[in-house]
Parts: sequence; C-alpha cells; structure tokens
Amino acid sequence: MLEVVPLDYNQISSVKDWRSIANYEVAIENREGVKLIGPRAFKSSGSSTARFYDIASARPILSSKLGKVDGLIVKAYRAVIHSIIHSPIGLSASLSLLYHSGMELGKSLYKEYSPSTLEDLCKLLEDLGWGIVDPMPNGNIRVYECIDCSGLPYLGYPICTFEAGLLSSMLSSMANSTIRAEELRCWATGYSFCDFRIESKKPKI
Repeated sequence: MLEVVPLDYNQISSVKDWRSIANYEVAIENREGVKLIGPRAFKSSGSSTARFYDIASARPILSSKLGKVDGLIVKAYRAVIHSIIHSPIGLSASLSLLYHSGMELGKSLYKEYSPSTLEDLCKLLEDLGWGIVDPMPNGNIRVYECIDCSGLPYLGYPICTFEAGLLSSMLSSMANSTIRAEELRCWATGYSFCDFRIESKKPKI
C-alpha cells in the first residue's frame, strides 16, 4: 500500500502548487492493465455521497475568488450530474449521455464567447467556475478544482464525461477539426486533479 504525504489543500494558493501535487501523484500512481489508480485510492474510502459537498477545501483558489456562491453553484451542478450518473439507465448509458450533453454545451459556449486560443479557453472556463485549466507539454489538459469531482472519494472510475464532451466540442470548434478529450485521471480514481488526453481524430474515408 502506498504511503502518501498528507495534503492540506487550504495551503494551495497557485497553479504551481497544484502542479506539484499532480506531478507527485502521477509519479507514484498504480496501474491495473490500462487503468490508472491514484494514491488517494489507498487512503480514503466511502460511498458515492461521501464528501459530496466537501467543496471549499478542494477548490481553495476558486472558492476564495467566488466566495459562498461557489459552493452553491457546485452543489446544484453536482446534484444534476450525479443524479444522471446514478439513474436507472445504467452507468455506461449515463456517461455517454453526459458526454454528448457536454458537447452540446461546448457548441453553445463557443458560439457565445468565440475563444480563439487555448489561453482564451482556459481563462473562459476558469471564469465560469468550471475549474483551473492547465495545458501540459505532452498535449494533455489538466483541470484542478474541477466543478464535478473535486473533493470526491475514490469511486473506481472517472466521472467527468460531461467535461470531456465540453472540451472535445470547444477544441474541435477552435481547430475546425475533430478533437476528442478522454479523461485518464480523476478525483474519483484517486487523484487530486483531472487529466484529459487530447487526440485529433482523422475523418473516415
């Protein structure tokens, strides 16, 4: 079992702090085949509702910017998203529905705000309270303080498919080509951040 240095998220004050935590967690992560498991999986457990509203401690930067309204927005957002995840249609269908719903929202946001650069997109999503978006040198996109999963315990599967759909849609619109975002790491898989792999999909001939 991995030993993890205890983290006090309230001491985080910058993206640099989040990067340090994320890099540390990636360095000591476990793998089960292609499945990635973060170190928090080995020191926390609970039901899907455990720490459901543990928001301020897991969103220290955004909570300090937005105040009490941040908690209200996140609670309402999660209530909707997680009711869909746990709906009778099943997990696979629920996650697919959320992905396509995220794509539709991404189209609307692109039409309204028209971000032209990755920097514009990062600022827009942070201003909207979605999370702190951090593009990586390898092409992946990390999200700290994610509106959907920050503060949640280990569930065994990534849950931010709505956000993956939103990213896919907005990046595709910006690049005028088909881009797909796939979540590799998530609070729900034992990390303290989200990590999305960004891939360009060639059209079928």
